Amino acid sequence: GALLESIGDFKASGYTGGAIGIQWTYYMLSSKWRDVIKDAGLGTGPSPANSKRLAKVAILMTDGQFNTAYAGVSSDYNKQGNLARSNAEAICANMRNDGIEIFTIGFDLNNPKMSASERDAAKSVLKNCASKEPIGTKHYFEATTGEELDAAFQAIIANTEKIALTK
Repeated sequence: GALLESIGDFKASGYTGGAIGIQWTYYMLSSKWRDVIKDAGLGTGPSPANSKRLAKVAILMTDGQFNTAYAGVSSDYNKQGNLARSNAEAICANMRNDGIEIFTIGFDLNNPKMSASERDAAKSVLKNCASKEPIGTKHYFEATTGEELDAAFQAIIANTEKIALTK
C-alpha cells in the first residue's frame, strides 16, 4: 500500500555520493569497525572473518557517477568527482585487504544522458572495486534492463554459493 506508493514516487536526480555508500558497507562488514558500531548503539557489530564459517561479501550497485565527496573539497564539480572516485577505490582496497569479496554492478551506465567521460569514470571505479579472486569468478557486471540485472544477481548468487561450498 503506502510503502509501494512512496517507493513509486522516488525519482533519481542530483549527485551520487557512492564512496559514502561503500564506506558504510565496509563499516557493516569489517570487524575492524566492531567497537565503533557497538559504541554507536547500532548492535554488536560485524563478526570476525572466518573462512570456514562466514563469508564476507559486498554487492555494490549504482547507476551513478561517483561525483560527490561531501567533505574535504570545494564545490568544484571536477574536484568532487576525483575525490569521490579515489575515496571509493581506496575503501574498496581496504575491504578486499580485510577479506571482503566485492561484486559490482553498474546499472544503466550507458545512459546517453551521461557524457562518455562520466560513463568511463563510473565504470572504472566499479571495475577497480570488484574483487579479482577467485580466478574464474566474474565480479563486475553491467546491466541496462531488469532481465540483465536479474541475471547479474543470479550469477552473484551462484558464485557466492560456490565459494561457501568450497572454502
